[in-house]
Amino acid sequence: MTANKMALGCLSALVALLGLGVNTADAQCFPGSMFCGEVNVQVGVPAPPVVYVQPAPPPPVVYVQPPPPPQVVYVQPAPPPPRVVYVQPAPQPQRVYVQQAPRQEIYVTPAR
Repeated sequence: MTANKMALGCLSALVALLGLGVNTADAQCFPGSMFCGEVNVQVGVPAPPVVYVQPAPPPPVVYVQPPPPPQVVYVQPAPPPPRVVYVQPAPQPQRVYVQQAPRQEIYVTPAR
């Protein structure tokens, strides 16, 4: 890097740090010159406010637990259906009427 470029770089950095404006439209550089261009200094321009940036808080700690084991389900076969029993009342005894045959009287006579 040549001395001219180095001086210009330092001057630009100084102007940037001080917040001074450089009118680059009027700047003319001649080969071999020690300084290049004109510097316009504006008085009364307030410096930018100082900004304090706090670092971001650390990310929250996340603990990952393994999922619980699956629930064991035992399936039993259904019990057999209950037996259906139909109970009928006992048959009523049938009344039997016995009619006696009419009496016939038979007279037997001894043989002669």
